[in-house]
Amino acid sequence: MSGLLNLRRQDNDEIPFAVRFRAWWDGVDPQALLRKGGQANAIEAPFIHLDEDEDEPDDGRNWPAQRLAICQRLWGEGCSQPGGIEYMLQLVTPFGVDPSMSILDLATGLGGGTRAIAKEFDVWITGLEPDAELSSAAHAYSVQKGLEKRVPISHVDPTKLQLPTGKFDCVLMRNSLNIYDDKVEALKMVKNSLKSEGQFIMTDFVLADENSRTDDFKQWQELTTLRPKPWTIMECKAAVNDLAFMVHIFEDETDAYRQMIVTGWEKFVSRLKKEDMSRNIINVLIREAEIWLYLVRALESGNLRYMRMHVTKPKILSMSDA
Repeated sequence: MSGLLNLRRQDNDEIPFAVRFRAWWDGVDPQALLRKGGQANAIEAPFIHLDEDEDEPDDGRNWPAQRLAICQRLWGEGCSQPGGIEYMLQLVTPFGVDPSMSILDLATGLGGGTRAIAKEFDVWITGLEPDAELSSAAHAYSVQKGLEKRVPISHVDPTKLQLPTGKFDCVLMRNSLNIYDDKVEALKMVKNSLKSEGQFIMTDFVLADENSRTDDFKQWQELTTLRPKPWTIMECKAAVNDLAFMVHIFEDETDAYRQMIVTGWEKFVSRLKKEDMSRNIINVLIREAEIWLYLVRALESGNLRYMRMHVTKPKILSMSDA
């Protein structure tokens, strides 16, 4: 992508790194941004301080310390997705969570939102995360917070998903159905794991149609750790209907999600200071920014959509009800 070499330069004192980064993100000339007063006011908060500047093995698909730190500066402590804890608590509102419920989170990320739900509603949550390295970090954070029993987080292999039958009152699945090859089978597994009248909330990326695989989408797909393979919104609706879920919410929330991404990066850039940067952090930062920039462009094009749904498993009739 154009401008990356200029971003990596640290000896350019005339244009602060934060300005060059913002100009790269917006696709404008840094000098033009300076003339318009485009440098955000620095917030009195440190960026990322790491004692070491050693090279860590990184092919762009794993989670070195720098990337974990950057993600949490973007989305909040213990969070690896836009919206942070506030969005997660809002997302589960339709569940009407109470301490009697058994809950499964099928994509915890770093688990910050999952732990927040557990603490807010005094519940125990089973956490699963498809990214093995991320799941390990997430469980380590649960241990640090003294929540390893209430919010244990382990790895789930998307090619070998197995869930207990009729165990959960609620299942949450955020932005991860797209990595499953057999999405219908994954949804069947979720439905089977729910109790009678159990609830399922899912957010995910879906294609507008089969012709929506644009260059921006393909770049995002290539850079993203678990290689998303979204289906179309019509395929998703058809599967939900075929599985006889009771649909309460099925909404396109692309604009709101895009704004969460943009807001997170705007706040992040306002904290960038040259003295806090290192070569490794800049390299990881640029790689992370590329992922989100291509995603934003794909969402803005209308070809990739972000949807949210809330469904219920129908009541299972007993012999006495028949």
